[in-house]
Amino acid sequence: MKQNIVSREYKVMLKKERFVGLQNDLPERAKDFWRVFEDSIQDIVFDTDGSLDQVEKQRTVRFYDTADHRLREN
Repeated sequence: MKQNIVSREYKVMLKKERFVGLQNDLPERAKDFWRVFEDSIQDIVFDTDGSLDQVEKQRTVRFYDTADHRLREN
C-alpha cells in the first residue's frame, strides 16, 4: 500500500555559543535564529510550522557521536 508523506522533521545542529546568555534573552535570540533559518530553507522546504514565542517545556537533548567524531566534523 502506497502512503503519501504528510510531514517531515529535520534536525539542525546549532553552535551553543551563539545561545549563551541570561534566560530572559534566549527567546529573542531564538526568534532571530528562526527568521534567518526560515529564509535559508525556503527553497527546499514547503512550509515551516510553529514558533519560538513561548517555551512550553524544557528538556535535555543529547547527541551521541561516533568514536572518531564524525558528527562534529561534518
